[in-house]
Amino acid sequence: MNVQATRARLQQRLSRWANDTLAVCQAYEAPPSESYVRTGTLGKSWSKRVNWQGADLVAEVKSSGQVAPYNKYVRGPKLGPKKQAARMAARGWKSVSDIAEQTWPAAEADLQRILAHVGAA
Repeated sequence: MNVQATRARLQQRLSRWANDTLAVCQAYEAPPSESYVRTGTLGKSWSKRVNWQGADLVAEVKSSGQVAPYNKYVRGPKLGPKKQAARMAARGWKSVSDIAEQTWPAAEADLQRILAHVGAA
């Protein structure tokens, strides 16, 4: 069993998940009218990071409140003190929770396959 190769495969797959999730978070829903002009600030506020913290592989996809202070109202999580505003959800904006629920299952299955392969070796 090559531990470094396995760690690299896990990080590569989790990075792909973070990239996919980031792309969905950065995308905009349809504007409310044809005359509405988007600034792009919310899309630019999103970033991702994937790294090892000791034995844990951690991925973080987040929006900076310093860049887009309104981010939590538009794409915030479904629950918690900084949750998405109901009116934004009603307009069709996906919360970060919705996006993660959409992108995570395939990544989770791939990560489990990588780990199962290690266990079978």
